[in-house]
Amino acid sequence: MTCGPYRPITLRTYPTRIQDVYPKIYTEPFIALKVDVELSGKPQRDVCALVFTLKTLAGETIESERWAYGNLEQGKHVKLDNVIFWDQLQDKGVELWWPFNYGRQSLYDLEVSALGKDDEVIDIFTRRIGFRSVALIEERLSEPDQYGLGTSFVFEVNRVKMFVGGSNWIPADNFFTRITNEKYRHLLELAREGNQNMVRIWGGGIYEPDIFFDLCDELGILVWQDFQFACGVYPAHEEFIENVTVEAEQNVKRLRHHPSLALLCGNNEDYQQILQWKERPELPARKLYEEVFPQTVAKLTDPPIPYHRGSPYGGKGWDTTDQTVGDVHVWDIWGGKELPYQQYDKLGGRFVSEFGIPSFPSMHTIRHWMGDAEKGQWYAQSPLIAQHVRAGSFDRRFAIVMNENFRVAEDLETHAFRTQVMQAEGVGFAYRSWKQGWAGERKEYTGGVLVWQLNDCWPVVSWAIIDYFMRPKPAYYTIARVLKPLSLHITRKVAKNRNHDRPEQFYEFGAFQSTGATLIICAASTSLSETQALVSLRYYDLRSTSAAVAWQGEPKDTLETLPANKAVDLYNFKCPEPPADESTINNTSATVVACARLLHPETGEVLARYVDWPEPYKYVQFPDPGLLVSLERHADGSAVLGVEVDRPVKGLFFSVQEPDERDWEVIWSDNNLDVVPEDPQFACGVYPAHEEFIENVTVEAEQNVKRLRHHPSLALLCGNNEDYQQILQWKERPELPARKLYEEVFPQTVAKLTDPPIPYHRGSPYGGKGWDTTDQTVGDVHVWDIWGGKELPYQQYDKLGGRFVSEFGIPSFPSTHTIRHWMGDAEKGQWYAQSPLIAQHVRAGSFDRRFAIVMNENFRVAEDLETHAFRTQVMQAEGVGFAYRSWKQGWAGERKEYTGGVLVWQLNDCWPVVSWAIIDYFMRPKPAYYTIARVLKPLSLHITRKVAKNRNHDRPEQFYEFGAFQSTRATLIICTASTSLSQTQALVSLRYYDLRSTSAAVAWRGEPKDTLETLPANKAVDLYNFKCPEPPADESTINNTSATVVACARLLHPETGEVLARYVDWPEPYKYVQFPDPGLLVSLERHADGSAVLGVEVDRPVKGLFFSVQESDERDWEVIWSDNNLDVVPEDPQVIVIKKLRDRKVQYAYLGGETAKALIEN
Repeated sequence: MTCGPYRPITLRTYPTRIQDVYPKIYTEPFIALKVDVELSGKPQRDVCALVFTLKTLAGETIESERWAYGNLEQGKHVKLDNVIFWDQLQDKGVELWWPFNYGRQSLYDLEVSALGKDDEVIDIFTRRIGFRSVALIEERLSEPDQYGLGTSFVFEVNRVKMFVGGSNWIPADNFFTRITNEKYRHLLELAREGNQNMVRIWGGGIYEPDIFFDLCDELGILVWQDFQFACGVYPAHEEFIENVTVEAEQNVKRLRHHPSLALLCGNNEDYQQILQWKERPELPARKLYEEVFPQTVAKLTDPPIPYHRGSPYGGKGWDTTDQTVGDVHVWDIWGGKELPYQQYDKLGGRFVSEFGIPSFPSMHTIRHWMGDAEKGQWYAQSPLIAQHVRAGSFDRRFAIVMNENFRVAEDLETHAFRTQVMQAEGVGFAYRSWKQGWAGERKEYTGGVLVWQLNDCWPVVSWAIIDYFMRPKPAYYTIARVLKPLSLHITRKVAKNRNHDRPEQFYEFGAFQSTGATLIICAASTSLSETQALVSLRYYDLRSTSAAVAWQGEPKDTLETLPANKAVDLYNFKCPEPPADESTINNTSATVVACARLLHPETGEVLARYVDWPEPYKYVQFPDPGLLVSLERHADGSAVLGVEVDRPVKGLFFSVQEPDERDWEVIWSDNNLDVVPEDPQFACGVYPAHEEFIENVTVEAEQNVKRLRHHPSLALLCGNNEDYQQILQWKERPELPARKLYEEVFPQTVAKLTDPPIPYHRGSPYGGKGWDTTDQTVGDVHVWDIWGGKELPYQQYDKLGGRFVSEFGIPSFPSTHTIRHWMGDAEKGQWYAQSPLIAQHVRAGSFDRRFAIVMNENFRVAEDLETHAFRTQVMQAEGVGFAYRSWKQGWAGERKEYTGGVLVWQLNDCWPVVSWAIIDYFMRPKPAYYTIARVLKPLSLHITRKVAKNRNHDRPEQFYEFGAFQSTRATLIICTASTSLSQTQALVSLRYYDLRSTSAAVAWRGEPKDTLETLPANKAVDLYNFKCPEPPADESTINNTSATVVACARLLHPETGEVLARYVDWPEPYKYVQFPDPGLLVSLERHADGSAVLGVEVDRPVKGLFFSVQESDERDWEVIWSDNNLDVVPEDPQVIVIKKLRDRKVQYAYLGGETAKALIEN
C-alpha cells in the first residue's frame, strides 16, 4: 500500500515571521503569565517591536504591552524567553480553567504581533490558552487496602484532587482523511455528556490534530497523551533516536499550551511486553522512555507537564500488574485468565488505565456490514461476522462470559443485544467498584478508571462503548451514571453452603446451594461539598403470584450526609427474603430486586439511582414489566420520553427505528434503564451547538423576529424554556452547548433587527447566584414544588413566589362532557379515576400519587368519577387562585414590585386530557379560569386565614387540626390589590356565617363591619389583621368554633353599592367541612338574541357553584359566562350574564353537591 502525508501541506513565504509563542501559565500564589517567542527569518532587520495582548473570547482586552525589539542576537532563528511577565491577573477578571463538573472552562486569546517600521504589522500569532495547574500526585498512602500500602496515582488540577473517569481514544477512522471536525466534536461531546473527564490518546494511534485538543479545552476534558509507541520493541540506534527526538519536541511544543493536557506518557505496554511477558530479553527503547522523553518534557514545559514512563508502569521487579504502584491494565477478565467480570473489584489498582469487555454494536451497524448476505450468514459465529470481530479468540471468550450469565440465544439480534447488556454489566461493575476506592485524603486507592475504548475506527464487534457510526451502546449510559458527581451502588454477596470458586454475587441451585444474601449500599461523591440526601430502599419480588407482586420487603428511607469528594459504605445488611412458596428452591432472596435511590431531601429529585438484580441473569424469570412509554415530541425536533412499569424491567434500551446518515446526532439524556414500579424515568433532548445547527437556528430566529417585530403586543423575546434549569440546576448534563444561542445568537439578532429594542431575556427561568434558577430574588421562576418537586401543599404558594412567576400550576380533570368524549362506550369497569383508560388521558406524571396527596389533604375521597373530577377542578381553582392572590399582594408599590407578574401553566390543551390547562381541549373553561379572572380584575380582594395550633407543626397554616395537633384560634388578614392607575374609594364590607345547622348557628352573623377606605393606585395593601370571630360553642364543637366560620369581604361603591370586588373565605381543609344545603334559588332569564341572565341567591353559604350546559354539542364552546365557580353567601345575590346560550339547557354542581343537577326553569 502506498502511504504519504494525509494532512494539508502549506507553502508559506515570508521575510520574517513569528514561529512560535509559548505562554507559561502560573496559578500560585496568583494568576500570572510569562511568554516566550521564537522568530525566524531576519528579525533583527525587520522587527521593531512586539505587542502582546490578552483578550477574552469576546474580544475584550484584559492586558496589553508593547515590547521594543532592541539590539539582540543576530540569526535566522531567535528565541526570546520571558519577554513579558504579567501577574495578579485574577484582579483583572482572569479565571481559572477547570475540568467540567468542577468549574468553568475559561479560555482566553493571547495575541502577539510583530511590528516593523511605522508599526507595520509583519505577522500575528494567536494562542488560545487557559489558566490552570496540573500535577500527578504519587505519595504514600496512610493505610493499606486489599492490595497493600503503596502510593497514590492522582491527578490534581488547581490544587484539587480529582477522581478521573473516562476512556481510551483510538483514531476515529481507519482512513484518517475521513475524520471530520464534526466527528471529532460529536465524539468528544459524547464523552463529556457521558460525564467522562479524561481521554487517553493511545500510543498505537496518531498524534491527533489541533482541533482535538481545542475541543478538549473547550469541553473541559483532560487529555492523557501517549507518545506514539505501543505494543512493540523499538530500536535505539542513533539515527532512530534523533528522528524520534525531533518528533517528540515538535509535538510537545505544539500541545504544551493546552490546559486540557494533563499527562505525557512514554508508551503503551512496551515495558509490559519485555519486562513482564518476556517477549524479548531487553527493551532498547528504554533510552527514549527514561531519557529522551522526560528530558524533552522538562526542557520544553514550564511549569512542567507531568510525565509517566509508560502505561502500565510501576511495581517491584518490573511487575506492571502491581496494584499498589503506578497504573495497571486489567485484562484478566475477557483475556488473560478469563475470570468472571464479577471479580473486577479484586483486580483494580491505583489507576486503571485500560480494561474492557467487547460487545456487538447496534443492529443497524451489523446490518450495514452484512448487507444482502445470504440467510445462512446471519448467526453470531458465521464467517461474515468473524470478519468484523476485533477481539481474538472471540468465540471461546464470548461463550465463557455469556454462558455464565445469560441464556443461550440462536437469534443474532437477541445474542447481539445480550452481549451489549453483558458489556454494560461488566464495565459498570468495574467502574462502581473502583470508584469506591476513592476513599478520601491519603486513601486514594483508585485515582481513576479509563475504559478500553471510547470509539471505533470501523464497523466491528469490539470493546468500544460508541460504535463506528457514533451510536452509543448500553455500556456508555451505565458508565455515564457511575461518573456523575454523585453515584450509588449495591453489592450483593450470596452465601453458599460450602467453600466454592463461584462469583460471590451468584445464586447457585446445583452442586452449591445458596443460603442467604447480604446487601452493601455504597455512595461515591466527586462533588467538592458534602451532600444531604435521603437514601430510599425498595424491594420487589419477581415471582408472578399475587402475594409476590404485592410484597414490598422492608422499605427504608434514611437521611444521610454524604462527605465531599470521597466514597463511603452506607449500610450492610441481610437481603430481605419474601415468604417461600412451591417455586422456592433454596433461598427466596434469589427473586428479589433491590432499588436504592438518593433523593434530594426537600424536592424529592432523584440524585442517583441503582437497581440490583439477582445473578446470574440466566436463572431470572423476567416478568412482563407492563411497560408504559410516553413520547412527547416538540416542534424543535427534541422529545421527552417517559417510562413507567408495573413490574421491574432490566436493561431497557431505546434507539431510532430506522437508521439514516445522521441518526448519530440523536442524543439520549439517559438509556439502558433498570426501571421499577413507582419510579418513572425520563429521557430529555438537549439542543446541540454545532455549526450547522447554529446557522439553521440563526436563520429561523431572524425570520421570526422580522415577522413579529411590528406587533405592539410583542413585549418580550425569551431564549428558551428550562434549558438552563436542566443543565445548571438539575445537572441533567455537564454543559449546555446551546448557551451560544441564548447568550449570543438570539440577543444579537434581537438587537440587530429591532429598534427600539424589544426586551430580551436569556431563558425562563433565568437568574440567581450560581445558576440557581429557583432564586426568588432575581429574574423569573418556575414554581413546581407544588404538585411536582417537593409535593408541598398548595397552601404554601405564598412562600414560593419570586420576582416574576412564569410557570406554575396544578392539574385537574376537564369537563365531564370532555371525559365522556374520550371514554365513549367504554365498559362500566373503566369508569373510575385510576382506570387504564383514564390513565391514557392524563398528561401529568405520577398522577395517581400526586392527586392522592393533594386531594386527600383537602377533600373527601370519592369513588364516583364525576364527583372526583369536579373536586379536582375545585382543587385546581383553589390552588392557583391562592397563588395568584398571594403573589399579586407582592405588587407593593414603587421599588417594591416583589412580584411583577404571574403566568399560570397552562391556558389551553392540545388534546382531550387531564392536565394543568384552565381551558380544556374543547375550549370549555374550568373553574380555575374564573377564579383567576376575578383576581386579575383591576381591583381584587383577598382574605388570608392563619390558624394557630397548640404546638409547633409542619401543617399548612390555613388548616384547622383535630388530631395530633389542635387549633386554638384563627386570624383573618384582609388585603386588596389594585392595578388601576387612580386611587379608589370603597366601602369594605365584612360578613360572617356559621356552617353548623342549629338555628342559633344559622342566625349568627358575628360582628359585621362596614368601613370606608381609600385604596391606593397600582399597588396592593393589607387593610386589616384581626382575630376571626368565634360563634358560641355547642355539643358539636371539637376545639375552636372559628372552624365553622365562613367570612365574606366585599368592596362596594360608596354611592351606588355596586360590588367592585368580592372574596369568600372558607375554613380548610374542605374534607372536614360539613357543607349545608345552600337552599339555592337560581333564576334564568333568556333573551331573544340568545343571551341570558342567570341569578343566584342562597339561604346558606355555597362553595364552588359551577354552571355548564347540560348537553354538549360541537359549538357549546361559544357559550360565554361572565362569571362562574361562585362562592355565594346569604343576602349577597350574584348575577351571571351568559352569551350565546341560545336554547341550551343549564346544569350546575357545587362542593357537597358534585353530581350535576339540571336547572329547572320557571
